[in-house]
Amino acid sequence: MAKLFGKTLLSLVAACVAHGVTLAQDLDQSFREAVRMYRTDRSAEGLEKLKELVGSGPSQEQAFELVKATDAAVWQLLLSQGGDTEQIARHLMGLATMARKQMSRDDAAIRGLIGGATSDESVERRKAVAQLAADHGEFAVPALLEILGDADQSKAADRAMLTIFNIGRPAVMPLIAALKSDNALLRRNCAAALVEIADRRAAAPLAWLAATDTNEAIRDVAERGLARLGVTRGTSAVELFQKDAEAYLSGVGVREGDRSEVVWTWKDGKLAHADVPASLYSFELAKAWAHDAVRLDPANEANKSLLARSYLAQVAAIKQSAAANPDDTVMQELANAEGRLKLVAAAMGEDVIARAVADSIAQSQSAVAIEAIEALGGTQGAAGNAALVAALDDVDANVRYAAALALSQGNSGAEIPSAAKVVGVLAQAVAEEAIRSVLVVDANPVTQKVAREASARRGISVAEASSGKGAIADFYSFPRYDVVVVSDTLRDILPEDVISLIRSRAPATKVLLLTQSDESAARFEGKVDGVIKVEGSLAADALVAQANEVAGEIDARRAGANKVAIAAAHSIVKLAREKVNVMAAADSLAAQLDRDDAVAIPAATALGEGGTLEHVAKLAALVTGESGSEGLRVAAAEAVGGILARSNAVPDAVFDGLLAIARNEEAPLALRSAIVSSLGRGKLAPGARSQLAAALAMVAQAGGGEG
Repeated sequence: MAKLFGKTLLSLVAACVAHGVTLAQDLDQSFREAVRMYRTDRSAEGLEKLKELVGSGPSQEQAFELVKATDAAVWQLLLSQGGDTEQIARHLMGLATMARKQMSRDDAAIRGLIGGATSDESVERRKAVAQLAADHGEFAVPALLEILGDADQSKAADRAMLTIFNIGRPAVMPLIAALKSDNALLRRNCAAALVEIADRRAAAPLAWLAATDTNEAIRDVAERGLARLGVTRGTSAVELFQKDAEAYLSGVGVREGDRSEVVWTWKDGKLAHADVPASLYSFELAKAWAHDAVRLDPANEANKSLLARSYLAQVAAIKQSAAANPDDTVMQELANAEGRLKLVAAAMGEDVIARAVADSIAQSQSAVAIEAIEALGGTQGAAGNAALVAALDDVDANVRYAAALALSQGNSGAEIPSAAKVVGVLAQAVAEEAIRSVLVVDANPVTQKVAREASARRGISVAEASSGKGAIADFYSFPRYDVVVVSDTLRDILPEDVISLIRSRAPATKVLLLTQSDESAARFEGKVDGVIKVEGSLAADALVAQANEVAGEIDARRAGANKVAIAAAHSIVKLAREKVNVMAAADSLAAQLDRDDAVAIPAATALGEGGTLEHVAKLAALVTGESGSEGLRVAAAEAVGGILARSNAVPDAVFDGLLAIARNEEAPLALRSAIVSSLGRGKLAPGARSQLAAALAMVAQAGGGEG
């Protein structure tokens, strides 16, 4: 049995509190002692010390001071340990991040420093300005703009402007938002600040001011800013908003140091900010710039497509992040609200969404294209269908699959455009499968043979490394294994070295120790995610089962492959029942019969609608065997009937095998009934029909006895 580690942090804290654990020493001292234990190969003791530390309930402020005073290499050491150690380290770092966030937004502290920054004392000014820039950044801008918009504070305004210059690039986005103020003095001062900072992000807003502001002085300042940024005089603001929105959408428009967790708007006469996950920040900017482009040129179809794509890109990013991080409450809340984001795209109309499909494909934005395809849904008109048919030839298989599914679900029968191509794409989609990757590191040839046997199972790929150094080389070229099984008998390198590399290169990868020794299992406790204790010989089924158990759910991106296969199988069933020829998908469907029921059952049903006598033998073998579930065997029996109904004869071997099950009173009644019904649909000889009638009578008798 695999011994798994990794209690939740909540349970760790609860356990510590329940046992009345308190820290007798200073927090920093306890932390340093724990780190020393990890560095001297006493990780079990170090973990206990960290558990005590967490159990004491350190505040966000304490965690902030701890993180600030600790070298980054120490945190990397703890994170590389994995398991509970990694969880505790991330918890402490998370507390510090929350403290830093709250401190940066402390309005009272900001206003106190602004008092110093605008004072007559030069030393106080320099100190306050430096602290505002370092500790508060963009959050100091709203209070500074109150001064810059007040004509009665001209002396303080000069010093407030100098403070904004010192804040620099972090001040750019709130300054841009304030350009929409009704206060002409404030607009001019914000534009002047943007000219001085000379950040390319201000180009489109300054071009808009230069072209539309009613105040000549503001237009002059904006023109000066554009010249400094190298923008040709008279360049269209719409063109700049569109170009920048495309850059933000593609992820290249935001320098890493400029990424924020808030977006700024001008609302009710003042700056307002809204929290956003950093991973969605560039999409928020794309949305804002696209909105401005549409506002300035509402008839421009490219702008409307850009706006729709910006919202759909954010939907795609939220879906992926929420699926990959089920414990991220912020992303889960956003996932629940994604319908509201889709409404903006829907408001653009079907023609615009159809264009968004084409534009996304042209920009190699496959995730956005898929969202746009799904947004077309079952309402495709001529434009929608044309966009989907074109998407059937995309280089990205997932785009092709989404288009084929949309076309099959949004149309019926003879109305499906390019029906043959749709069936061909669905035949590829039904074969998609989430594969879990495992690496087994052991020089033992018996273990290597077991690894090869395990790789023959569906849904798993098992690679072998006969040495620790070989495993390290393999991992450098492919650091994406779900599970690595490391033997404690490696001779060329310590198992700890292999494990350490995995922890540092791929923290999400799970590690299993392969051993025959209880002592070895105890020695690696806390360093691995589980133990495969071998008693006798290792079996392939045991290896697969324990790898699957420790790995948990497969990652969201690959799990999507199974969802695609299921949807494709059901779509093929639908098409077949609408008299679309699905024979081109039959071989692919037959190859899915040994998968999980979610795929295998609709595949069998679809095969019954579009298969030939060539596929009957495989279906019949599934019916007469015992490997499949009752539901799958019934579906296979019914599929046999669909094929036999279209054929001129019933193969003798198929008839005899199925009839034997129908006569077997120990077989499930639903299965026996499905067999009798299916054989009855075939063209049977008179003697065979008589045997079937006898079997039918037995079924009725068995049914009465079983009831």
